[in-house]
Amino acid sequence: MGIPSFFRTLSEKYDNVVYWKHEDIDHLFFDYNCLIHHCAHTCGNTEEELIVAVVRYTADIIKVVKPRKLVYICMDGTAPLGKVYRQRARRYKKVQDDAYLRKVSDDLGLVAPPRFNSNSISCGTEFMTKLAKRLRDAIALKVFDCPKVFFSDANMPGEGEQKIMTFMKNGAVKANGEAPKVAIYGLDADLIVLSMMLDRRYVKLLREDIVHDSGFVYLDIDRCVECMLKDYNLSCYNRTNVLTDLCFLFMLGGNDFIHSFHNCKMKDNGYEKLMSAYSSILVKGQCHLVCEGKPVHWALCEIVKYIAENEDGQAKH
Repeated sequence: MGIPSFFRTLSEKYDNVVYWKHEDIDHLFFDYNCLIHHCAHTCGNTEEELIVAVVRYTADIIKVVKPRKLVYICMDGTAPLGKVYRQRARRYKKVQDDAYLRKVSDDLGLVAPPRFNSNSISCGTEFMTKLAKRLRDAIALKVFDCPKVFFSDANMPGEGEQKIMTFMKNGAVKANGEAPKVAIYGLDADLIVLSMMLDRRYVKLLREDIVHDSGFVYLDIDRCVECMLKDYNLSCYNRTNVLTDLCFLFMLGGNDFIHSFHNCKMKDNGYEKLMSAYSSILVKGQCHLVCEGKPVHWALCEIVKYIAENEDGQAKH
């Protein structure tokens, strides 16, 4: 899920962070459940059709990016308990919605076309087991054009983005001391925040171009961070501490575990409100939100107060 509308907010605010041109990429990572859901929405009404579409689309993306060293495919495993509750609620709602659509179709005498049940895109289902087997076969047959292909299926705990970040943190640097050039395919906006926290050069997020329908686009994390720091005069502070604070701060815009903070949804100008509040409080108190070994600082209370005092057109409580 990530932070709703975060990608769109950044791409509209900063002109140079989203683009498409071929880049020399060393490592290509797949937050794979995003790819499965994308294929489920665009093609395939049966399990077999969807599995074929997923494998083909994976091969197509690898051909487009042309990673020079490795591909890492990460399926979501068991999520933390907080997200499990949200997942369960969404899956129950999906069952209810499908039942309602069938009833409406029956009442109107319509024959609804067969549709793949997206609830099957969950760890522990027969569909994910079949897909994992097909992917292993494809890797063994060298369907994917890359020297090394690693695969983490849904039986390994942890969400795809967390597996990717762990792999990247533990990875070796090049002989010249530089980090590998990385592209991560994924649609969840939490990948933006997690990639920012890595604070490494040459990290780009790859996703479909939903605006101009031109194939794919990169979101350049380096440029994104620099634009944020410059735009809100944060460059003079400790970079690592600021990025850690922003990771915490953006969760107020909504995430996998909690609803967005009141009046802070990204589509309601939440990004501007949160960043303005953070920069103002940082100047005022010279203290970061997140300090190692300490609870969240008083600055969070000041941020909430700042947002309340600057609510536009809404009742103050």
